[in-house]
Amino acid sequence: MEKKKVIIISLFTILVLIGFLYLIIYFPKIQNFYYDKFTCGNEGQIVGAAKLPTTCCEGLKRISGSDIKDFDENCNLISIGGLQICSNCGNGICEPDTWENKCNCPEDCN
Repeated sequence: MEKKKVIIISLFTILVLIGFLYLIIYFPKIQNFYYDKFTCGNEGQIVGAAKLPTTCCEGLKRISGSDIKDFDENCNLISIGGLQICSNCGNGICEPDTWENKCNCPEDCN
């Protein structure tokens, strides 16, 4: 009878450890999957970097997060960058105090 208890406790312990290992390995992957799927970037939010939304919310579009000084006169990016920002670019209002400029939002900033 004592041997049976030891076997049951051992099996239970092994199952708990397997469950714990499963959570350690797969929970971050599951969490990131749902985070990317169900969140979006709000206006002014950086997107595309690690642990940040990959898309902008409805009505917003991704524009370069580079400042106007990072572009040449033909709007070619001259500095290394890659961050993008969600903007309401296209609303007819140039917002240079925030992030829009003639190179990353020509629709609003002529």
